[in-house]
Amino acid sequence: MLLPRAGLTYALLDNLNYFASYSQGFRPINPQYIKYPERYGRTEPFSNETSYQMETGFKGEFFQKALFATLAVYQIEKRNTLVNTGLFTDEGNPVYRQNGKARSQGAELELTGNIMANLNLNASYAFNHTEVLNADVVAETGMMAANAPRHSAGLWAKYTFTSPALRGVGLAIGGNYLSRRRMEIQVNSVGSGELIWDYWPSYAVANAALFYNVNKFKFSFNLNNVLDEQYFVGGYDYFRASPGAPRNFMTTIGYTF
Repeated sequence: MLLPRAGLTYALLDNLNYFASYSQGFRPINPQYIKYPERYGRTEPFSNETSYQMETGFKGEFFQKALFATLAVYQIEKRNTLVNTGLFTDEGNPVYRQNGKARSQGAELELTGNIMANLNLNASYAFNHTEVLNADVVAETGMMAANAPRHSAGLWAKYTFTSPALRGVGLAIGGNYLSRRRMEIQVNSVGSGELIWDYWPSYAVANAALFYNVNKFKFSFNLNNVLDEQYFVGGYDYFRASPGAPRNFMTTIGYTF
């Protein structure tokens, strides 16, 4: 199978570049799903997954190369995505279904560098519009793809003190945000028992750090999930879920030889 890839970069200015890329993908499935589809809940053979991705945007360096910025827009399309229904056949084999097409279109912005000599910033934001097309389950057609947030953002800012009394001491704060995400398979409503598409709620997690550098030693203390937020990273349903870590901390001591 031929999987073409192409890329282009062009310098618009000394500090600004344009880029574009295109690629196709292929993901083979288990040959058993093609030869014996009835063992996995399907009357016709499953198909291998194919995809393509297009991306274009700009990369720039600003404020005498102190700040780097990337702005990109993209479109990704996947065909024949295999979905585990969470069910099993009488023989104990997992039951799968296969969506015809899913498309993602979005934009990403990333900033990284030094706002000041002692203030470092890393910030990002992404908008992602996803849509399932030609779904195996009719009710899923037109819905957002599973586990795909529409909005996501991250921030990490690090400040190093320059006064003689606090030289070598630094603070860092930041966190990340994800909007709600749809579960991959339907679940039963608590009230009525009917099958519905449920969602993992949005969440924001804050992190902080304190560090101290002296000579060749580096001491750091990281506090993750400062507010002890209860959240789910994602999952297929309530039985196959990935909860986020509660508040935790880590200390490290390093030495450069």
